[in-house]
Amino acid sequence: MFAAEHIEWSYPDGYQALRDIDLNIARTESVGLVGANGAGKSTLLRLFAGIIPVTAGRISVDGMAYTPANLLRLRQKIGYVFQNPDDQVFMPTVYDDVAFGIRNFGHDEAFVEKKVAAILARLGIAELRNQLTHKLSGGQKRSVALAGVLVMNPDVIFLDEPTAFLDLKGRRSFINLMQAAENAKLLATHDLELVLELCPRVLVMDRGRIVADGPVAEVFSDKKFMESVSLEVPPRLQNN
Repeated sequence: MFAAEHIEWSYPDGYQALRDIDLNIARTESVGLVGANGAGKSTLLRLFAGIIPVTAGRISVDGMAYTPANLLRLRQKIGYVFQNPDDQVFMPTVYDDVAFGIRNFGHDEAFVEKKVAAILARLGIAELRNQLTHKLSGGQKRSVALAGVLVMNPDVIFLDEPTAFLDLKGRRSFINLMQAAENAKLLATHDLELVLELCPRVLVMDRGRIVADGPVAEVFSDKKFMESVSLEVPPRLQNN
């Protein structure tokens, strides 16, 4: 469903952030993406979300290549949850922020109202509907940012540190929501316990490369490998 082939990407100063990235994500699959700081996770997600352009290699969703000509149709197929919700939540009220994307695709207001009300209820934040976004807590902004993506029902969602700013209750609600969601998902996170709970499969990045791709418990249980990429075996696997 989602495919990336031989992806390379460098910053303007010449630093190569991504090196020969190949991966496929099946429809409805949840995949974790982990690695130490600077491994290239956020850069990879921004590329997959279409925020930065493909300069080498090929990315596609359902066979549709990431090209300028396909950009509008791709926006309906992919969703991206930013690491910092302040970079994503920008409309004056919660309702207008969540409605922003579907309004841009020309739907009438009755349809927009129905979709926004449903997603706010689904996330348990219906009471925030008329709140001013600049007065929300970090966790509330995270939920609103997620609502603005899920309301579009994209085929694949890329999430950068999705549990940042969430308290324990919010984290549990997020996990339950992701378990029920049928979208394909790629979650970049330092929260290895989250990956264990949500993702049967994990990708490990190191210095711009994917150095492991496999069953999450198998990859995370390899202490020697985890140390080699500056990660620790999660507590629940340490005695296994």
